[in-house]
Amino acid sequence: LLVTETEYYINPSVEFKDQPNYFQLPKTVTQTWRKVSSTQPRHSEVVSTTYDNFGNVLIQTNADGVTETYTWYDKNGEEGCPADPQQFVRNLKSKTVTPAPSAYGDAPTLQHRYSYTAHEGLNGSQPWLAMSEETLTQVSKGDASAVLRTITHEYQNDLDDPLLYGLIRKMTLTVNDQIDSSTTTTYDYDFAHSRHANVMARRTVST
Repeated sequence: LLVTETEYYINPSVEFKDQPNYFQLPKTVTQTWRKVSSTQPRHSEVVSTTYDNFGNVLIQTNADGVTETYTWYDKNGEEGCPADPQQFVRNLKSKTVTPAPSAYGDAPTLQHRYSYTAHEGLNGSQPWLAMSEETLTQVSKGDASAVLRTITHEYQNDLDDPLLYGLIRKMTLTVNDQIDSSTTTTYDYDFAHSRHANVMARRTVST
């Protein structure tokens, strides 16, 4: 038998207007496995999560002891990310995965970092942000880090072709900062009528 219990950030002793912005989000999720004929838990796992005032995850501690730490770009923009067009805090800046302590040695701490660029909106609409680069690094003591992988993204930017505009055009993968051995994937698109579904279908070819 599996029983799942969820605790939220709601505070029953205060009014709705005084609740934290994230009061409807899970604080802890506990899963307990036990035999149907027994009231004694056989095994329990707990996942706990904290949030910022915008509902973005800050720290999640998983049942296996692995901790995921998230940072987010300021809505007014900063290095690596322009200002958010709608003034939301929603663009992920970094995700750090810290392994659980172990008697068998320390696993590496890995950090994903993200940067974004602004693109013009169609028909005079607001600009939009798209991920331009994601970097995976191994974090060492003393803030030293080694770049393990970098992926850059380029997008279709022809405003006169709204069906393709904004789609991924090219991705370049670089491992261990070895630029000379980077791998590039390009994406081409075309459209055809699907007789089966009686709609226009888009085909993507990656090379």
